[in-house]
Amino acid sequence: MSFSVYAHRPVDITLPSWGISIVESRHASDFQAQVAHHDFFQIIYAFRGRGCLSLDNRTWSFQAHDCALIPPQAPHCITDARGEPLGLYAVNVSTQVLAPFDALGE
Repeated sequence: MSFSVYAHRPVDITLPSWGISIVESRHASDFQAQVAHHDFFQIIYAFRGRGCLSLDNRTWSFQAHDCALIPPQAPHCITDARGEPLGLYAVNVSTQVLAPFDALGE
């Protein structure tokens, strides 16, 4: 059996019943970016590499030590710069976990 620590495509994320997960994705040099959207909040932190984050019809540079908040259902795509594949941590949080905080703003 062959196992690679490098991802060639985006990681499939399923939240556990308690609504929070943390995922690490180390992109391979041939990583295939895809537009994604989730029904949960996602905080993405880049720990290595360089690329671009596309969200809400805008594109930003995204590189090591950058962090982004992706809201639920927002189409987004992370593309690696040639020769500088990204390494990412994603903290995924269900809207139900954050629902009690909605009341604080009222």
